[in-house]
Amino acid sequence: MIANRQEESSIDPSETQSPATVVQPRPVTNDGPAIVDLVIDDLRERAKIGEAKYGTKLQARNGRVAIVDAYQEVLDLAQYIRQEIEERRRADEIPASARRRVLYFAAPLRPTGDEIAAEVTGGHPTPRAEATSVNLRKAQRAFMRLRHAFPETTLIAPWISSVLSGEDDRDPAQREAGLVDACAVVERCDGIVLWGARLSDGMCREMEHGVRSRDLFEVYNMVGGRWQIALTDTHGMGLTDWYSRETSCHHSGL
Repeated sequence: MIANRQEESSIDPSETQSPATVVQPRPVTNDGPAIVDLVIDDLRERAKIGEAKYGTKLQARNGRVAIVDAYQEVLDLAQYIRQEIEERRRADEIPASARRRVLYFAAPLRPTGDEIAAEVTGGHPTPRAEATSVNLRKAQRAFMRLRHAFPETTLIAPWISSVLSGEDDRDPAQREAGLVDACAVVERCDGIVLWGARLSDGMCREMEHGVRSRDLFEVYNMVGGRWQIALTDTHGMGLTDWYSRETSCHHSGL
């Protein structure tokens, strides 16, 4: 399993400790933007809103008592923060059945020259469309076998239904539209399963989009036969448990 950031601390609903007394770990450096820069941008935007609302920028000696304004804002802030803590706590109480992990299944569709030549009929290479259909059938079989092998995980592959509905992967415009749709789905998933004999350009694009879009995004690399191990050596384990034990796939190596 791959995550592109350290998992953030969560509030355990089973604990009775008040959030006011929770001891936080030291901050970890990452590739995110500096908060001070975000605050500066927000201050500029708030200043514009204030000027539009009151007809002037905030200045000293404007006829208001600044400490009263500040105290009222602090009271509102405390309530907003406590609201967020409570909402996160309640979200953690959602039953596991309602928090199923959803993974996007990606497989190579467009055939390579070798794959076209490998599918022969009467001694002649099959047309590209037939080789594409062969890749699609292989992906369908693998998809269904993985769904049966890992029932605790929801696996989806909307691109399969798109191709079966008539989408032509050979048409650059249709292919690009399909990849845009695929990436829109990927960013809403918890991770991606990469399957097949090779990692195609489309699969790389889907994976990279997911990693960029989500703070925590799982990548299961089953390219090159590792999926066969998953199907035969689960011993009742979930996909995450199997993958953690059987593979050493790291983000830097994909």
